[in-house]
Amino acid sequence: MSLLKNTKVKALILGLAISTQFVGISHANGVWGVDRIQGDNIYKTSAMLSEYFGEYDTVILINVDNTTADGLSAAGLSGAVNAPIFAVKKDSIPYEVSRKVNDDNVKKVYIIGGENSISQDAIDDLYYGQEIVRLSGDDRIKTSYKVANEVSNITNVNKVFYANAWRGEPDTMSVSSVAAREKAPIIQTDGKDIPFTENIQSYVVGGSSTMSDNIVKKTQSERIGGVDRFDTNKFIIQKFYPNADLFHITKAYDLKDAMIAAPVANKLNKPVVLVHYGSDKSILKGARNITAIGNVTHQIREEAHEASRGATSKPIHATFKPGTYLIGRDLDPGEYLITSNKNDLGYYEVKNGTSSNADIIDNGFASPNTYVTVEKGQYLEIQRATAKIARFNSLQSNQTSVKDGMYIVGKDIKAGEYKVQAKAGKSAYWSISKNSDAKDRNKLLANSLFEGTTYVTVEDGEYLELRDILQATKIK
Repeated sequence: MSLLKNTKVKALILGLAISTQFVGISHANGVWGVDRIQGDNIYKTSAMLSEYFGEYDTVILINVDNTTADGLSAAGLSGAVNAPIFAVKKDSIPYEVSRKVNDDNVKKVYIIGGENSISQDAIDDLYYGQEIVRLSGDDRIKTSYKVANEVSNITNVNKVFYANAWRGEPDTMSVSSVAAREKAPIIQTDGKDIPFTENIQSYVVGGSSTMSDNIVKKTQSERIGGVDRFDTNKFIIQKFYPNADLFHITKAYDLKDAMIAAPVANKLNKPVVLVHYGSDKSILKGARNITAIGNVTHQIREEAHEASRGATSKPIHATFKPGTYLIGRDLDPGEYLITSNKNDLGYYEVKNGTSSNADIIDNGFASPNTYVTVEKGQYLEIQRATAKIARFNSLQSNQTSVKDGMYIVGKDIKAGEYKVQAKAGKSAYWSISKNSDAKDRNKLLANSLFEGTTYVTVEDGEYLELRDILQATKIK
């Protein structure tokens, strides 16, 4: 069974990338600085990007307020109909976008997704009698089928990309500018199987953990993917933009900007690099121009600037100041070392939201340091302290004498038996845990309050926490 019409060629599979444009002053050893295209919000940014697109009489509207699901498949359509992508709200079209969409030159408007994504009220904001085409399915997979069919009705399709609809968003973003350039549909799957095959060139995007070998075999596709979103992004740029020296950069964990950048990236034939604090930015070495799209922080822009001159990213040294961070957007999921500011008692809190009634998953003091593991979608609040990525940072390696704090055995302190002394006349506390996962209620292995002196034996991989002690010294 075939989904597409007017198709030709063969098939393959991969892990994706994006292209883009930028401004800036070049330098023999990299760029002088990083330019920016950034509005006050995603809607204004999408309107600003359309200024770089050139002439168009068709536009594509997507809603990225709560999810990028529907917009994942829009890139190939953008290339096929020569249309910029605009971000809108569910029930209205923001003024900056409305000015662009309601232009006399715009004759056709594609709406990606059902009324739960973009309602009829929003469409009613269009007042120039444009032709409205809504492409929507029961879910993101079925929506991608509708978009792919529309592309095949418009142009001969000779390439297709397959991606995981639920776990492959970064890969889809990385390949979206390529899809726009090649007028190639991005077909979303469950990662396990697909109910049809296409006798054309195809790519499976992502590793075997997200896209099964069964799909690769069934579609006779080429698999392209890396160990993570940064590796995949770099691989795609090297494959599809082998001589690129002009780049856009967008945030790697908030993919909205990358999605709306794809049409402009295609127009300028310049790739988009997904970036984060300390991520591998070596692809930017020798860049003549770099432009940041959206709210790419000053620190990340500086890292990109230095990478263009050949500097190696040092994710290990990224330090995150007091504040509240959304995991998966502002910070990577994983383990963090939290250290109190000098002469302060630091505090951390992990929550499932930001409202007053949000559940607190974990909290505690960094006295003077502690470890915490957080997941995508959680919020990490840090007060009077800083955080660093734990796997790249330790306290003082393999110490044998320590004071208050939390220590990873085999990393911060050596395994063995410790003599632990409480402060004179005060109770002290120790605990041994198997990890620092905020959600693991079974992580505690042993703990005790004590006075005077006690002895504790710890093994590699365990976490030893000490509070209100005078000193802990390894004795054997």
